[in-house]
Amino acid sequence: MIFNAENLTVCLQNDSMECVTFGLGTKPLVIIPGLSDGMATVKGMALPFALMYHYLSLRYKVYIFSRPNHLSAQDPSLVTTRHMAQDLSEAMDRLAINDVYVVGISMGGMIVQWLAIDHPEKVNRLALVVTAAKPNEMMREVVSNWIGLAEEGKIKELMLDTAEKTYTGNNITAKLSAGLIQLKDKERFCREAKACLQHDAWEMLDQITCPTLIIGGRKDATVGVEASLSIKEKISDSQLYIYEKYGHGLYEEAKNFWRRIAEFSGDKKSLIKLRGKTYPGWILETDLGVAKTFEERDLKNILDAITYGSRDFMVLVKDDNYMQISMKDEETIHMEIRMNDTVMQWESADTEEIFQRITECLEDRTARKEA
Repeated sequence: MIFNAENLTVCLQNDSMECVTFGLGTKPLVIIPGLSDGMATVKGMALPFALMYHYLSLRYKVYIFSRPNHLSAQDPSLVTTRHMAQDLSEAMDRLAINDVYVVGISMGGMIVQWLAIDHPEKVNRLALVVTAAKPNEMMREVVSNWIGLAEEGKIKELMLDTAEKTYTGNNITAKLSAGLIQLKDKERFCREAKACLQHDAWEMLDQITCPTLIIGGRKDATVGVEASLSIKEKISDSQLYIYEKYGHGLYEEAKNFWRRIAEFSGDKKSLIKLRGKTYPGWILETDLGVAKTFEERDLKNILDAITYGSRDFMVLVKDDNYMQISMKDEETIHMEIRMNDTVMQWESADTEEIFQRITECLEDRTARKEA
């Protein structure tokens, strides 16, 4: 199974919820998407997401949750961001997820504000991305227009406008592809959009006590950059970062976005020492977790353990580069390497050959950096 990708339907007390999970890491990372969930849930998207977010796949056990499946049939008075946070908390309980890093994007950020306020035991670290604590004038105008277009059945116009408000002028591909997307459940979208307009956690934001990363875009044409700036004022233990060149879709457009999210988690690098030389900045992780320091004998022991089946995998990660080692069958070791935007694969029954490949890749990257 690639990156351990799995599609789940989580049973709740009065409903159910779609969830996808993927990743080779041991540390959980929960992600709550934005209003796109009103257009389509995450159902069946485990593998596409695992490949799309390979940076996360190599570092975390990722969980991405939708809203409840029967949102359209619920009492409208219960379709609020706060109730959605309660549903999310219940789903996390079902999967035994507690005390984790949670990332909320756009509307997802509104939901996880309530999660951190009402269920602080669930969240040890929080990222609020292109979101708002309460509607501002820009957000009211934009989201109200989307609701109107959806209710009038002007789906193509809706999709094009959401793309226009999300992506910067350079992202022509995203804008053109938006016109081809189909809205599966108009009522679901409208209810989620109306919940955004009713969201107001402003007076209670100071109850969020966990370390919080706030990310906004200077060119955000959906909630505006001021929404992120104002959240920073209310959460004491928080950091703020503004992407100057991007807008509401910065989580897709900014190449270093997920790296910034990962760095805030405080992950510590491993220290690699091979044949008298040190290779800084890499993380080595197996199914038992991250190794803090390891030398040649440790690396060979891990390779032997993979060969004999007492370890499932080994991953070496640095920035967007990685080396992933696992067993293809009872005799063959499979190795996939991404170095400097080039992906290579090898298979061998000889652990010494795999060890040599790893050393060559470390040397090559060091040499390129020094050059």
